[in-house]
Amino acid sequence: MSTMTEYLDHLQWQGRSPATLRATRSDLSGFHSWWERTYRRPFAVQQLAPRDLRRWQRERQQVDDAKPSTINRALSSLRGFCQWAVVQGIRPDNPVTEIADIPAPDLAPQGLDDEAIDVLLRAASSRQDL
Repeated sequence: MSTMTEYLDHLQWQGRSPATLRATRSDLSGFHSWWERTYRRPFAVQQLAPRDLRRWQRERQQVDDAKPSTINRALSSLRGFCQWAVVQGIRPDNPVTEIADIPAPDLAPQGLDDEAIDVLLRAASSRQDL
């Protein structure tokens, strides 16, 4: 059984939701695929270093044009996986703790432009039932 499968079994045993399990499986599988494509060898959590994570993070941003929230969710999945690996004695440390989340752009509410405000105010002032 792979370490990823063992970790997912552990999450299921903890009662994590099916959506969380799907997202975590997707995140970890994507990282594993990237690792194997990039390094041309099977993924081994014992070999994972912060520089690998920074490279992956940069490629996800620049090559894949992934959104910060997508990358940060995957980092969260990797943090949990590596922390579990530490507790299991598979790794001595968690390399993901050195990797910061990518700042997400502020999602400030968008206001109406002046023309739209004028149209709205005219429509409201012409209504008799207000």
